Amino acid sequence: MKTIKAISTIFSTLIVTFIVLTLSVPLMLYFYHAYSTLNLTQSNEVRNIDISVMTRLSAIELNDTLNGIFIYNYGSIPAHITEVIIDNITYSINFTLEPNQIVPLSAILGNNYNKNTAMELTTDMLILNVNGVIETIYF
Repeated sequence: MKTIKAISTIFSTLIVTFIVLTLSVPLMLYFYHAYSTLNLTQSNEVRNIDISVMTRLSAIELNDTLNGIFIYNYGSIPAHITEVIIDNITYSINFTLEPNQIVPLSAILGNNYNKNTAMELTTDMLILNVNGVIETIYF
């Protein structure tokens, strides 16, 4: 009778150990996935901050038309502009502004607006998608 009790103690210990090990694998995988996702998110945030710090744009306003507003890149890397929002109108463009380059806003927009009319701006703000980061420029 004592041998049966000893065997049942060993089996119960093995069953508990098996259950603990079985449940620990999914738990470890969950925390590994959560850590990897957090690490990737932090890497992207750091990249966006680095790009934002190295990309410096300013607007120089001579008048309220697209030909009279100039964008100046005084940052250390080229500014690849993919989107411009002016007066709640979004323009999809593909323009690269090199460091220390000044260009009129009309040149950045290219053929996306009617060049025969002098489009006057009703706002003093531009929203640009520069190198994948949204930049707001006030003038």
